[in-house]
Amino acid sequence: MGVVACASVSGARASSPWAASWVTYQPGSNAALNYTDPASALGRPSRFTGDNAEFNYPGAVTAFNGAYNYDQVLSIGTGGHIVLAFDTPVRDNPNNPFGVDLLVFGNTTFIDADYPNGIVAGLFSEGGVVELSENGVDWVTATGVMPDGSIPTIGYSDVTDPFALTRGSVPSNFRMPVDPSIDFSGMNYTQVLAAYNGSGGGTGVDIGAYGLSAVSFVRISNPFGSSAIEIDGLSRVAAVPAPGSLIVIGLACASVRRRRGR
Repeated sequence: MGVVACASVSGARASSPWAASWVTYQPGSNAALNYTDPASALGRPSRFTGDNAEFNYPGAVTAFNGAYNYDQVLSIGTGGHIVLAFDTPVRDNPNNPFGVDLLVFGNTTFIDADYPNGIVAGLFSEGGVVELSENGVDWVTATGVMPDGSIPTIGYSDVTDPFALTRGSVPSNFRMPVDPSIDFSGMNYTQVLAAYNGSGGGTGVDIGAYGLSAVSFVRISNPFGSSAIEIDGLSRVAAVPAPGSLIVIGLACASVRRRRGR
C-alpha cells in the first residue's frame, strides 16, 4: 500500500491539545480492514464505543474495554507508520505531572482474571515504536515507550463497571497522565480508577528525557510486529499553571471546549 499525503489541518484559533493533522500514513502489510482512515488518530481519544451499525454493542471505554469503532482507531500493520502533527509545539516542562509532556492513546486493555469483574491479570499489548521530531526531518526514538501497550484509556471516572454499557457523567482527563510507577497487577476496577485519579490514561512521554525541548511531529510505527497496532490519538499534557496564570488557564479551557465530540 502506498503513502497517503495529508490534507488535514486544524482550524482552531487557540492551540489544540490534540494532534491536529496527519502528514503521512503507511498502513503496513497487515493493517486491519476498515481501520485505515488516518483521521481516526486526530482529535481527542474515544470515551464510548460500539455504538454504530457495524457493531451495535455500545459500551463505555474502560481499562478492560478499548475503543474499536471503525472511525475511532487507526490500524498500523507490520512495516507501517503514521506521522502526526500538533498545531503548536509540545514543549518540555519539568513541572508537568510526573514530568510527562505528551500522551499517546492506543486501544490496549487490561486482561481480566475474573471476567466480568475486572481483576487485572496483565496487559493486552501490541507494542509499536514512538519517534519524536521538532521539524519533521530529524527524529529521536522514545526508547521504552509503546504506543499501544502501556496505560489503557478510561473514558469516564465515575463508571465503576469495567464492561459498562452506558456512558458516565464524569469525563476523565485526557491531558493528565497516570503515575507511571504504579503496578496495577491484581487490582480490581475500583482500585484502578482510584489509581488513575481522574486521568484518562495514555502512554506518557517526557520529551526532555530524549534531549528535546519541543516536539511538533510524532511518528508511530510498527517495524517488527506480527500483529497490527491501533492508535486513538495524541494529547499534550496540561501544564500545572503558576499562581495568577489566568490567561494560560483560559486558553487551555477554550482549547478543551473545542475538542472533537464522539
